[in-house]
Amino acid sequence: MQRKRLIYVIGNAKNVGKTTVLKHVVARECSACVTSIGLDGERFDSLTGGLKPSITLDANSRVVTAERFLDAHRFEIIQHVEHNPIVGDIFLARVLLKSDVIVAGATFKAINALMNVKGFDVVIVDGALDRLIHAGFADDSQLAVVVGEGSPAVGEHEVVSWLTRVLSLLHIPLAPQDVKAKLQNSHSLKFLDSSGNVVEVKAKSLLGEDVDLGKLGSGWLYVPGILFSSVAKRFCNIKFCLSNPFALVGTGPISANIYTVRKIHIYGVYTSFFARSDLEKKVHEIARMYGLSCENVLSAEFKEGFQ
Repeated sequence: MQRKRLIYVIGNAKNVGKTTVLKHVVARECSACVTSIGLDGERFDSLTGGLKPSITLDANSRVVTAERFLDAHRFEIIQHVEHNPIVGDIFLARVLLKSDVIVAGATFKAINALMNVKGFDVVIVDGALDRLIHAGFADDSQLAVVVGEGSPAVGEHEVVSWLTRVLSLLHIPLAPQDVKAKLQNSHSLKFLDSSGNVVEVKAKSLLGEDVDLGKLGSGWLYVPGILFSSVAKRFCNIKFCLSNPFALVGTGPISANIYTVRKIHIYGVYTSFFARSDLEKKVHEIARMYGLSCENVLSAEFKEGFQ
């Protein structure tokens, strides 16, 4: 069975048009299953109280959400996915009649399980604002990146820094195939030395006193969790191999000794600026630096097909 495509919709701030872009992606893709790692599709924002756009799915679409959002007259429950301690039991369901949906509660474990379920070809995930790292756990996933001034408005520096960081992390080079084969899918720190031997590094953190990276010598260090860029810069003889490119924490240019085992792709870059044409121009310039173009979420042409 051909592996499903996985698309995450992420945004730099609240109220930048992430739900609008989600609807755009759903309209473009056939045979999709929609879910969220936060809470989306509700009429009013749970934090600000502001009105939010609805998420409407056609009949025979699939959705993964909490049981309490699945009206038996409009949805057919297919299977239990997992229990979420916050929103309760999560189910995969088929839409019986074209309906507005509320999606909530999917974890990475649940999303990963969906990749082996028949009945749809694409999984579309509305990514929560503060969980960007979630989008980097799956190999060959795609990101729909939404950038805007938000409400409450964020400053120019925050917008530029966020987009630059996201795009630069997506361009971390892949580790060679032979290195990936020996190191990936491990849940602990592993070191591949120059002789091809793999040893487990007994440490809970790269910041603790229980590990001395200087003693490892030259080789590849597989990092299944967070890596601070300052650590990579201090030990330039080691090639750090991240399981998740979004797990790199720090500012400034990315060191040349940082690699990843996961390739994440760009689905599209989308802008949402009401009154900051100067900032929108800068966002377009940043995107062009990475060979990308932007679509305007606010344009009438963009909203054709799903209004």
